[in-house]
Amino acid sequence: MKVKLTLLIISLLTVLSFSNFNDLYLRNLNTSTYLKSKESLDVSILSLNKKENFWSPYLSLNTGFGGISFDKDGLNKMNFSIKANFLELYGSTIGLTLPFSIDAKDNWKFDSDLKNLSLSFTRSLAKEPEVEMLNAKSNYYNSLYSFNNYKTSIFIKTIKDIFSKYYIINSLKLNKEELQIQKNKYNFETDEDKKESLNIQILQREKIINSYEVQLKSLSEIDESLYESTKKYVGNLVENSKESTIVNRYDLKAIKLSTKAKELQKNNWFLPYLPDMSINISISDINNFNWSISISFDYSIFDRGERLIAINSRKINSNEYSYEEALTTINNNINTLKDSIINSEIDIQISKINIKNALEDYNNKKKLSEKGFISKDDFNLFKVEYELKKLDLEKVNNDMLINKLNLLKEYGYFQNSEVIKVEKID
Repeated sequence: MKVKLTLLIISLLTVLSFSNFNDLYLRNLNTSTYLKSKESLDVSILSLNKKENFWSPYLSLNTGFGGISFDKDGLNKMNFSIKANFLELYGSTIGLTLPFSIDAKDNWKFDSDLKNLSLSFTRSLAKEPEVEMLNAKSNYYNSLYSFNNYKTSIFIKTIKDIFSKYYIINSLKLNKEELQIQKNKYNFETDEDKKESLNIQILQREKIINSYEVQLKSLSEIDESLYESTKKYVGNLVENSKESTIVNRYDLKAIKLSTKAKELQKNNWFLPYLPDMSINISISDINNFNWSISISFDYSIFDRGERLIAINSRKINSNEYSYEEALTTINNNINTLKDSIINSEIDIQISKINIKNALEDYNNKKKLSEKGFISKDDFNLFKVEYELKKLDLEKVNNDMLINKLNLLKEYGYFQNSEVIKVEKID
C-alpha cells in the first residue's frame, strides 16, 4: 500500500514544476533498478558480516530421536532438540545441543537433563573458507559499485535534463520568433523566387520547432531558478573536486579479490573428486567429560559429468572481465572524455568569436535600421541570430560541465564522497 501511494504521488508530481534539484533527483532515482541494487547491496553486506564475524548465533528446533510418536490411544511422546550454533571459525561451526521430551501420557511432563547437553565442533573438509571470504568481499564491492554507479548516473542525468530543458525552451522561443519574422517577410514579398526561398526557410524552421516540442514532452517541468542554481552548484562541484586514483574504484577491487579466489580454487582443483566429508567432535555429559568423534561422508560414485565440469571450471581460472581489461576500458573512457573536454574548450572559443562578430553585425544593422536602410524584420532576424549564438555558447559550456562530471565519475570520485546524498525514498 505504501509503495502504491508513493508511485501515485510521484506520478502527480511529474505534471508539476520542479523548483528543487533534490526533489527532481529523487523522483528520477525512484526506480526498480535502484531498489534492486539497494537490495543486492544489503544482501552482500549481510553475507560479508557472516564471514567476518566469529560470533554468528543461530537457533533451531528439530525433532530428536524418535520424533513425535503415536500409539493406539493417540499422541504418546514428543522428542525435540534445541540446537544453538554460536561460533563460525575458519569453516568450522561450534554449537550446543539440548535434547528434551514432552510425555503426553504423563500430564504433558517436560523432561530435560542438562547432563545430555552436548558441545559440538563440526568442520566440512570440502569447505574453502578463504575462497568464501574473498568472494563475499568481491560481491560486496561489486554491489557497492553498482549501487553508487547507478546513483551517480541518475545524478548526472538529472543535471543534463535540466540543462537540456533550459536550452530547448529558450531555443524554441527564439525559433518561433524567427518563424514569425520569416512569415511576415513572406507575406510582404512580391518576388516569386524570394518567396520560394522564404517558404523553404519557413518549412525548415517549423521542422526544428516540431523537433524541440517533441523533446520537451520527455523532460520534467522546471523553472529558471532551478537551472541557475543547478548550474552554479555543478560549477562549484567541478571546480572544487579532485580526481581520484582509479585503482580505488570498487569494481576494480572486486575483480582483484575475485581473481585471487579463482587462483586458490585452481590450486585446489581436485576438491570435487573428494567425498563430502565432515568431522564432528562432541562433548556430552559435561560433568563427566564424555566425548566422541564422528566422521561422515557422502560420495557420488556415478554422476552425469557435473564433477568434471566443476574441475575444469576451477582449472581455467578466468574471470569474465580481467583486471587488465577493466583498467584498459576505464583509461580509454577517461581519454575519450578528456578529448571531449578539449573539444568543448575549442568550441567555446569559436562560439565567443561568433558572438563577437554577431554583436558587431547587430550594432551595424541597428544603425542601418534606425536610418531606414534595412527593414525592421531584417533587423529583428539579426537580433534573433545573435541571441541564438549566445544560447549556443551556454549549451557548449554546459556540455563541458557534463563531460567533467562524467570524468569524475570514471575516476571513482563520487563513490568516496558525500556529494550525492540520497534520502530514503522506498
